[in-house]
Amino acid sequence: MAYTPAPFHIISQNCRGLNAPEKRSHLLQDLKRHRVSIALLQETHLREVDTQRIQNKHYNTTYHSSHQTTRKAGVSILLSTTLQFTHSETLKDTEGRYIFVKGTIAQRTYTFASVYAPNVNQVKFLRKMLLNLATFTEGILTLGGDLNLPLDPIADTSTGQSTIAQAAIRRLRRTLHDLRLVDTWRALHPDSRDYTHYSTLHKQYSRIDYIFIQ
Repeated sequence: MAYTPAPFHIISQNCRGLNAPEKRSHLLQDLKRHRVSIALLQETHLREVDTQRIQNKHYNTTYHSSHQTTRKAGVSILLSTTLQFTHSETLKDTEGRYIFVKGTIAQRTYTFASVYAPNVNQVKFLRKMLLNLATFTEGILTLGGDLNLPLDPIADTSTGQSTIAQAAIRRLRRTLHDLRLVDTWRALHPDSRDYTHYSTLHKQYSRIDYIFIQ
C-alpha cells in the first residue's frame, strides 16, 4: 500500500482479488478507519456486473474497469461521500488495466488514475498508457498503481537488479519526467528502502507500487 499527502487522504492498493465478501468488507472497513478520501485499487478481479459490491454508504461513488471475459486484472477508483465530487469524464480500457476519472471538488479540477500493469511488456504498456493519460488530464493529477516493475532497481529491490532491461526502464523514467510526474514516496524518503512485493521465483523484494503527482 502506498500513501501520498494531499488536501485529502489518497491510497493506492493492489487488492489481489475482491470476490470474497470478507475481503471486500475488510477493505471498506479499513478505508473508513483510515479516513481515506480516494482509493485507487488494482487487481480487483471483479466482473463489471459485480463492481457494485465494493460500494457502501461511505463510498458510494465508484468507477471501474474490468476484463471483458475473465476475472483477471480489474482496477477501481472509490471516492468518499465526504468529497462532494462532481464527475465530468471517464476513460478506461477493455482489459481492466487502467481507469482515468476527472471532475471537480470544491470548484477545483482533479484527475485520478488507477493502473495495473501486466507482468510482461510493462514498459511498452505503461508508456502508451501515460500518453493517453497526458491527453486526458485536466487540473491536478494523481496516478496510483502497481507497475509490476521497479523504477530504480538499485534503490527499489533487495538485490539491486531487475529482469527488465535498464534501457527500457530509463525510457519509462524519461516519459514520467516529460509528464512532470513525481514518485511521491521516493521524494519524501530519498535514502530509504521499503518494499511492496516479494518474488519467490527471483527471491527478491521490490517496490513496484507507486503514487505519482505532478
